[in-house]
Amino acid sequence: MSRGKSEKLLAALPADYSADWLERFDKRTKVWRAASEREAALVSDAGGDENLSHAKRSLIRRAVFLELLAETQEMKFTAGEPSARPGAPSAACAAVSRGDAR
Repeated sequence: MSRGKSEKLLAALPADYSADWLERFDKRTKVWRAASEREAALVSDAGGDENLSHAKRSLIRRAVFLELLAETQEMKFTAGEPSARPGAPSAACAAVSRGDAR
């Protein structure tokens, strides 16, 4: 029985990756406002920007991203949209990372 094509995890970030995804967001969107407010609250809870290590800053940015992703899926679910279909979380993730989720 064939398992299909093997997909290996990346050993390095793709060349087009940019850690400044929040700064690249369209600042007119509700998503940007929500993300920036949440990031500011988490930074404050962690002791302020001047006290953040690279690891803490990275975790905060990931927490904001994952929270937005989860809430996007929750809104679709409660609206009766078929968010449980295969690929839906990936599509939502791509929309958030592109900055076009509203």
